[in-house]
Amino acid sequence: MKIRNLLCVGVAAITVVGCAAQTMAPGGGPRLADAVCGEQPCQVVVKVTGHPISNPPVRIEVSIPTLAVQKGTRPQMVWVLHPESDPGFSFRVNSITPHTGASNPTTGKGTTTQAAWDAEFTRDASSTPTRVVINNRNTTQGTPRLYYYDVKVFHIRTGDQAFTLDPAILNDF
Repeated sequence: MKIRNLLCVGVAAITVVGCAAQTMAPGGGPRLADAVCGEQPCQVVVKVTGHPISNPPVRIEVSIPTLAVQKGTRPQMVWVLHPESDPGFSFRVNSITPHTGASNPTTGKGTTTQAAWDAEFTRDASSTPTRVVINNRNTTQGTPRLYYYDVKVFHIRTGDQAFTLDPAILNDF
């Protein structure tokens, strides 16, 4: 009987901890973000599966599709390639940029202007082919702001062809 009670308590604790990372809208509305970033560096893992030539299609996944940044914080944001990704994939200078293409009403993905992005984010010089570092200035005051961005990876066999995913950052959450 005691073991059963301990198991129930353990399952309940895991459930609560698992839900804590997902931020909800006020009043219990739909989830706004998948994780919250404070002052500490925030890491987003980018996993690439498939190969552009021998195993298409190439798929990109990120560990945090929508990252909320706490109001008043200015974190460093780090994107790293998952160690199981094909070693031919890498980041470049333009791997983390605003999503300036057309909005997608089906998925709800919007756009972010280059000017709005430049006002909030700067690329850090410590970036490498497997790690991109962006400094989030989070200086624009007011209501929470959603910035849509593109994660682009490149494969050595395809030259300048980018494989892209478009997640989001929610500043001043």
